[in-house]
Amino acid sequence: MKSTYALIAASLLALVAACDQGVAQTTKAPTQAEEIEEFCNQVASDFVASGGQSTGLFMGRIQQKMLEEEWDPETVSNTCSEALRRKTEFIQQHAQAIERRAQ
Repeated sequence: MKSTYALIAASLLALVAACDQGVAQTTKAPTQAEEIEEFCNQVASDFVASGGQSTGLFMGRIQQKMLEEEWDPETVSNTCSEALRRKTEFIQQHAQAIERRAQ
């Protein structure tokens, strides 16, 4: 009986240890490229949602973040341009679909 409890206890400890390792392995810090991508997606979403009326604010946020994080300007420019293109295309596609349904 004691050996059964010891076996169960050992199995539970092994399971807990495996779960802890799994959590530690899945919570890695984002790479700089991932941080830039996330930031650019956010500012592009904000810009497109505002109807493109805040160009100065959009560019100011990008420049400020680039300076704060010391990111490569060309990388940020390319990533944010691509994010802006995708967001704009997304909005245009959905606007066209809504117009077609309205007709």
